[in-house]
Amino acid sequence: MLSHVKLVAVKMVFFRVLISFFSLLFIVAAYPESVRDIWQKAEKAKEQGDIRLSVVYLRSIIENFPREKSYIEKAKAEIIHLLSYLSQQQVSLAREKMQGKDWQGAESALESILELDPYCFEALLLLYTVENKRAESLYKDYQQALIAASSGEIDSARKISANVEKELARDRKSFREKGQVVKEGRNVISAPASSFFESPNIYRGCILLDNQGRWLELAVEAKKIILLRPRAKKAFDYLNKATTKLLNEADSFCRAGKWESCFENLTAVLSFGSGVENSVRRENLAKECAEAVCNYWCDQAESLIRENNFIPARVVLDMAAFYLCEPTRLRYQNLHESWAVNFEKANRKVNDLERKGKRLIAERHLSDAKEVLKEALTERKDSVEICYLSSQLENMVKQAQEHYQLGLLLLEKRDLLVASKEFEAACLINSQMEDAARQKEKVDWEIKDCQEKLEQAKASFEDQDLANAQS
Repeated sequence: MLSHVKLVAVKMVFFRVLISFFSLLFIVAAYPESVRDIWQKAEKAKEQGDIRLSVVYLRSIIENFPREKSYIEKAKAEIIHLLSYLSQQQVSLAREKMQGKDWQGAESALESILELDPYCFEALLLLYTVENKRAESLYKDYQQALIAASSGEIDSARKISANVEKELARDRKSFREKGQVVKEGRNVISAPASSFFESPNIYRGCILLDNQGRWLELAVEAKKIILLRPRAKKAFDYLNKATTKLLNEADSFCRAGKWESCFENLTAVLSFGSGVENSVRRENLAKECAEAVCNYWCDQAESLIRENNFIPARVVLDMAAFYLCEPTRLRYQNLHESWAVNFEKANRKVNDLERKGKRLIAERHLSDAKEVLKEALTERKDSVEICYLSSQLENMVKQAQEHYQLGLLLLEKRDLLVASKEFEAACLINSQMEDAARQKEKVDWEIKDCQEKLEQAKASFEDQDLANAQS
C-alpha cells in the first residue's frame, strides 16, 4: 500500500515537472525578442555586409522599444552612419553603371538606396542626371546608327538601332515613381515646443555656414543635429532659414528656365525636410517647375513627330514622362497615342516603299528608285533601312556616272571601242541613264561607219583600186 502511494506521488511530481517544462518552452517561444537580441542581429548583419537588413533591425528597435532611450539614440546614430555609407556606395555604383551606359543598372542602384531612404539627397539628385544622360546618349546613339547606315555599315547600324529601341521599350515605371516624390512629396519637420539646454559648441558649423551664405551645407549641418537631437529648436531655425533661401533661389532658377539648378534646390529642401510652410511652398514650386519642363519636352516631341523623326521623338517623350504631373498628364497621353498611331502608319508605308525601291534597283531603274526612297524618307527620316538603301543607290549612281565620264574622256581621244564599253557599263548599272545610252548609240554608229569604210578600203586594195582605197 505504501509503495503504491509512493508510485502515485512520483507520477504526480513527474507530470508537474513535465507541465512546467512545456509551459516554460511556451513562454520562451511567445516572449518577444529583447532589444539586446535585435541589436546583436543588426550588428551581425552589418558584419556580413548586409547593410539593408541591419537598418531594418535598427528601425525595429526605434519603433518597438520606445522606453529603451539609450538603444534608440544609438540606433539613430548607427542608421545615419549606415545610410550614409550605403548612399555613397550605391551612388558610386550608379555613376559607374551610367558611364558604361547600363541605364537599368544605374536605376537599380539608386532604387535600392531610395527604398530605405526615400529622401536621400545624393540619390534623388542623381535620378535627374541619369534621366538626362540616358536621353542624351540614346539620341546620339541613334544618330550614330543613321550615320553608319548611310555609310553602308548596315550591321553596325542595325545593332545600335536595336539596342536603342530595346532600351526605350523597357518598363521604367518603378524608377519614375521614385522621381515622383521630388514633385509631390513633403518632408515636414515639426518645430519642438521647447528646447533642452544646448551647448553652443554644436552650432559652430551652422554659424559659420550661415555667415557665409552656404545654404545647402547649412541645411545638411542642421539636419544632422536634428536627427540626433530632435528637441534642438535652434537647429530647426537654422534648417528653416536654409530651406527658405534655397526656395528663393529655386524660384529664380525656375523663372530663368534653369531647370536643373531649380530641381537641385527643390530636391535639397525635400531631402533635409523643413517646416510646414516651406514644405508646402516647395511642393507647389516643384509642380510648377515640373509642368514647365514637361510641356517643354512635349513641345519638342510634337515637333519631331511632325518631322516624322519617330525614334528621337520617343526619346523626348521619355523625358516628358519623367517630369509628368497632373496638369500635363492629358497632353502627354494624347501625344503618346499620336506618336504610336503615326509611327505604325509610317512604318507600314515605308515597308511598302522599301520593297518597291529594292525591286526598282534590281531592275536597274535607279532614277525611279531614287524617287521612291526619297518619298520613304519623307515618311520616316529616321529609318535605318531606308538610309542604308539610299546610300547603296547613291553608290550605284556614282559608279554609273564614273563610267560615263570615262567614256566621254575616251571619246575625245577617239578610243571608240573602249568608250563604247564604258557607256555600256554605265547603262548596265543604271538603265535609265539616257545620256550614256545616247553616247553609246552615237559611238556605236561611228564604230560601224569606220568598220564599213575599212572594209571598203580593204576590198579596193585587194582589187588594186588604189584611188578608192586611198579615199
